[in-house]
Amino acid sequence: MRDDGGELGRIIGQGQQAARDVEVAARQCEGLGISKERVRQIEARAMEKLKVALVKQNPEFLATAA
Repeated sequence: MRDDGGELGRIIGQGQQAARDVEVAARQCEGLGISKERVRQIEARAMEKLKVALVKQNPEFLATAA
């Protein structure tokens, strides 16, 4: 059995970086006329895609996340 702890940590770290990037993007997008709500919607969709990819790569993650 392989050790996925490092991989899981890397994926979670990428998700956290993405969340920080969204905060920065939200501030930048205000100047472009894009609302914080629209940025939130995009973030939610991105996080859902990340979750799907994580579960697809590591099906056992779903059992441990519950």
